Amino acid sequence: MKIIRGIKIGGLQQKIFNLMLIFIFSLIGVYAAVSVYQQKNLTAIVQQASEQQQDAIVAVSEETMEAVLDASMSRTTALQAYIADDLFSDARTDVLTLQAFATELFENADSFSAHPFYPPDPANDGTASVQIQHEEGVDPTSSEML
Repeated sequence: MKIIRGIKIGGLQQKIFNLMLIFIFSLIGVYAAVSVYQQKNLTAIVQQASEQQQDAIVAVSEETMEAVLDASMSRTTALQAYIADDLFSDARTDVLTLQAFATELFENADSFSAHPFYPPDPANDGTASVQIQHEEGVDPTSSEML
């Protein structure tokens, strides 16, 4: 055993110090190895959970969007069908009214006197007047029902 500047080298005290130093370095090494292992495992678990969560979010989003789209399309189609039915109902009423007027007029055609009629006149623009319109080639004066 040697004494250098008040430190005994090679004695029991040195051996215990070296043992404690080796134990501390071993403990630090084991702690570092366990930390790295846990970090890798935790990273893998977080990544797997993230993928599963992303898949679940995509699935739920697709289902939600599909449900909203179906409901919106159903509502829109129902509304358009209602509007079309209303328009056709109005047109049907108008046609039935015209049919009733025409039937009444043709049944009592003998009781009506002839009235003069004129072709459309641009000078009457915006003024209500009795005028006749006919296709080209048709002679309105030869019609029996005018």
